[in-house]
Amino acid sequence: MKKIAFLLIFALLCFTGCADTQPERTWRDDFTVQCRHIEESQFDNASEKLDALLNGTFVFEQDEYSITNKTNYVFEKVYLVFHTAFTGLESCDFEVYIGTIKQGETKVQGMTKTYIEVCMGISSVPDSVFDFSDCELSSIKYEIKD
Repeated sequence: MKKIAFLLIFALLCFTGCADTQPERTWRDDFTVQCRHIEESQFDNASEKLDALLNGTFVFEQDEYSITNKTNYVFEKVYLVFHTAFTGLESCDFEVYIGTIKQGETKVQGMTKTYIEVCMGISSVPDSVFDFSDCELSSIKYEIKD
């Protein structure tokens, strides 16, 4: 009887040792993400501001996300998923398509107020309500290239 019990325990230990115990990888394991807030250009008068707008040197206030693939894989169909929770508006998620990110490659995505409004599908968010801290990266969706 002791031999049967010992064999059963031994068999049980062998089978549990073969179980897949690898934790599932998440996007945080595969990517490094940095966010930098960039302030809007400031000018002394309206004509300087107009000149900067016309010649393309005006910088809008934005959050700039740098996404780096830190694995040895190539990722396809990469989407950044943002969660918004602006005061007075219903919170929602929206996706921004990045494309393919090769191993070690970094992609940069700027998020201006207008870009966020377009992605959310709304016409305008009042300036008194809008705050970049209310729009944050919540996850990254992607596929590993075969």
